[in-house]
Amino acid sequence: MPDENTVSKAPKANVAQIANVGPVGISSSHPHVISRSSDGLFYIDGNIDGVTVRFAVDTGASIVVLNAQDAKRVGLGTENRLKQRIRTASGYGMMAWQRADNIMIAGQSLGRLEVAIMEDGPDVSLLGLNALSRLGSITIEQDQLFIE
Repeated sequence: MPDENTVSKAPKANVAQIANVGPVGISSSHPHVISRSSDGLFYIDGNIDGVTVRFAVDTGASIVVLNAQDAKRVGLGTENRLKQRIRTASGYGMMAWQRADNIMIAGQSLGRLEVAIMEDGPDVSLLGLNALSRLGSITIEQDQLFIE
């Protein structure tokens, strides 16, 4: 059986069967379904410390990466923070570590998580593996991503 860090492909029928298990009306028994965007990525709105943040689901990112604009809106600035180099898919950049007290994704509280804040970061913040691994089962079937 795959562990909670596994992103796997499963037949859509199995996902539908899992979704129907449990009491009717309990939202946690139904998968959260995200359709692939026209740019090929999966996007999801999450919540950090009460503020809505748009994320690209990034299974290649080890950690949650906030761009400077999102970090500022959430109240996680980089002032007086030691900046370090981080390697990204597009090269190296400068980042600062912060801790988000509560991240909510797909109706699930992920609790406190370390996040990297990149001043010259991506246009959209990235939902990395340190968050994805706390979501439970993630399944990708063609152009849909299921979070259970």
